[in-house]
Amino acid sequence: MDDPEHDVNRVLDRLEDVYGEVPVHRESTPVPREMYVECMNAADNGELGGTRVLVSHENEFLLVRETGEEAWDAPGGSLSRNDTHAAAGTQYVADQAGIECTVVDAFAAIEREFTLVDGGDGVTGLWVFFEAETFETDVELGPGIEDAQWFARPPAEVGPHLSERLASAAGDD
Repeated sequence: MDDPEHDVNRVLDRLEDVYGEVPVHRESTPVPREMYVECMNAADNGELGGTRVLVSHENEFLLVRETGEEAWDAPGGSLSRNDTHAAAGTQYVADQAGIECTVVDAFAAIEREFTLVDGGDGVTGLWVFFEAETFETDVELGPGIEDAQWFARPPAEVGPHLSERLASAAGDD
C-alpha cells in the first residue's frame, strides 16, 4: 500500500509546478470507526479526495445546486482511481452542467486527515479547488443536479470554502 500522506505531498508538488503556490488549509476530523474504515479503503483505492471547479465566463460564475441541498457550490465531487484533480474537475463540470471548460488555476487545497480520535494518527485526503474558463453558457443539468446557474454576484447560500473566493471575484472585498 502506498503512503497516502506521501501521495498528497506529491499531488501538492505537481500542483505547485503547474499553478504556482496553492494555499493549503489543513484540517483534522475525528470520525466514527465505520467512517474511518471507509476513509482508509478510499485512500487505499486512490479515491480519498475530490475537486471543485469554479467556472467563469466573462464576469459570471457557474454554480450548481445538488438535489436536496440548499447551498450553491462549484461543480465537482470525489476522485476515482487514477484521476487527476484537474481532469476529474473538468469531467464533473461536463457531467453536472453540460459545460466544457479549461482549468486555468488552482486557488486552494484542503488537506483533511480523518482520525479515530482527536489528535490521533489518521488517513489523509486532498480536495483541490480550481478556476476554469469556458466559452459555453448553456447549461444542461446532469444527474443529481437540481439547478445550475451563472451568477455575477454570489448567492446567499454557498458551499464551504467558496464564499471568500466568490466575493473577491465579484469585487466585493
